[in-house]
Amino acid sequence: MELKKENSIFYDKRVVKTEIQSYKCGKKFKTDISEIVEENSNFTHDFKSKCLELVGLFFGSVRNVAYKVKKDTGVNISQQTIENWILEYEKENKESKNSYSGYYIFDVEWVKINGVWNYRFTLFDSKQNIIVADEIYSKENSKNIKEFLEKNTRNKNKITITTDLDEKYKPIIEKLGFKHQWCLFHQLKNFNKNIKKYIRENKLTKKEIDKIQEEKLELFRLFESKSFKTARNKMNEISNKINDFRRLFNQLSAILSCLTLGPSLHS
Repeated sequence: MELKKENSIFYDKRVVKTEIQSYKCGKKFKTDISEIVEENSNFTHDFKSKCLELVGLFFGSVRNVAYKVKKDTGVNISQQTIENWILEYEKENKESKNSYSGYYIFDVEWVKINGVWNYRFTLFDSKQNIIVADEIYSKENSKNIKEFLEKNTRNKNKITITTDLDEKYKPIIEKLGFKHQWCLFHQLKNFNKNIKKYIRENKLTKKEIDKIQEEKLELFRLFESKSFKTARNKMNEISNKINDFRRLFNQLSAILSCLTLGPSLHS
């Protein structure tokens, strides 16, 4: 018996040093760890699965996935490796093509091929964590978007497609018979951008800025609700606050109006 030392890469545990027992008895055998990691690979199934989940989270952007993996684990992984895993996963799940959930994510990413920038169109089943289609186009225009979505959703369940905030997607998606949704990630990102712009363009005190950040977090927590009922109740609380503020504002406006008009009424 001999021990062979190997490194297995897990997503949460990072690099784990392992020792694999090998036996010689006429033929050579070693401990089967195929349920944890593929042969001739250091990346565990856990690591690959997490990367494929991130493909859905980042709308198919392998560049963003590689950056996120590096940030989370400290492991440098090439974009080509992630691309290979995506293609492998698509092949393995080909038999599922007629049972897609109907809930999709669509995204477009720039990719450079032979020194020329192209567009990578990706359609992802958000319920089953499966890439439905992944194709390269030379242009991102309404004609190509419609062609891609129409071809890859034909004879499949049609419920909703989620996209970023690009306005040209909505009419195409709705014409194909889907409901269109904005991506929450991009919505919150845009919300943050608008808040920063407002703070930058207005002379606010630290107390006012802290209050804005406090209210922003309250709104963000609304989207973390575990049920629609909880979210609705939270939204009603926020709405009531706004209404109370509006009533107070109207009362103050009326008082100020009386004070302003007072002297002229007596003159």
